Amino acid sequence: MKTCANWCSPTPSNILEMCTPSTQAIQWWLIARGLSNIHSYFYNMTVVIDIEGFKNFGNEFVVKEFAISALELDGDGKFVHVAVLVDPPHEWDELLPKYKEVNQWLSRHYHGLHWNTPGDIKYETLSEYVNNIVKNVSHIYVQGAEKKNWLQQILKNEVTIEDFNDFGSPDMEPLEGEGVFKCVYHHSLFDGSSTQYHCPLEHVQRLKKWFTKYNAGSLEKSLKKYCETQHLNALTTQEIAFLPKHFIKTIAKDTVDAAWDKLPEMMKRDPNIAKLRYCRTHWSSISPSSLNPIPPPIAKCPLCLYHR
Repeated sequence: MKTCANWCSPTPSNILEMCTPSTQAIQWWLIARGLSNIHSYFYNMTVVIDIEGFKNFGNEFVVKEFAISALELDGDGKFVHVAVLVDPPHEWDELLPKYKEVNQWLSRHYHGLHWNTPGDIKYETLSEYVNNIVKNVSHIYVQGAEKKNWLQQILKNEVTIEDFNDFGSPDMEPLEGEGVFKCVYHHSLFDGSSTQYHCPLEHVQRLKKWFTKYNAGSLEKSLKKYCETQHLNALTTQEIAFLPKHFIKTIAKDTVDAAWDKLPEMMKRDPNIAKLRYCRTHWSSISPSSLNPIPPPIAKCPLCLYHR
């Protein structure tokens, strides 16, 4: 059984091992039409999303490729990646000249995508498709205000969306070795030339790699602060967010109730963490305060268990 000391005195490499599964565990899923239960792959997970596209009338952002990758492993011990291309909302000829010029530059010099390239899903179903994918995720990370705003406008659930740029400018290192993927479209574009197009699927992996290192240093600080104080209340919400959920459920479980208001929303939505709160609904009626003034966690309250 892990003690607080086990968590608070690992070497930096051990911290990275806690946060970073082997690249051999990575599995790429290219999900196209017809998979109705795709949301089950990202249940209660933290995900990284990247999108690329074009400009339309009124400077509207038009998504052409959507990629998502989980920070955690799925039930089979794999990372799940999804990348899809989207049909154009209308024909190229309907664009105004100024948007044609901008979009041609993006195609040639930035992402290599083309307006009329056939997609895996129709543009009018994109919002429904994205909502279905992220309906059960616990947290979303993107890079860039425009992409964050696009997600906020189309998502129907109240999931927290954070911009990596708010953590500082990520220093993107080259991705090498087994388990690194481009999407099928961008893989076909790679010809060994100097042109390196921006592939959303590859970019989410770069963001994950950067965030793992960023998270590892912050994790160590949060662990040390908890072990010095022995209470979650001594940490800020951001510091608590870096702690693994398993740590919260085991080592810090007795301080969850007092620090509940400080817990990040993604932790509050975890039913196993919510059960660590004290039951104040039933306890006064089944245990006189003079005998036991401290209510039990919801997970141990007889009436909560009975009415579950």
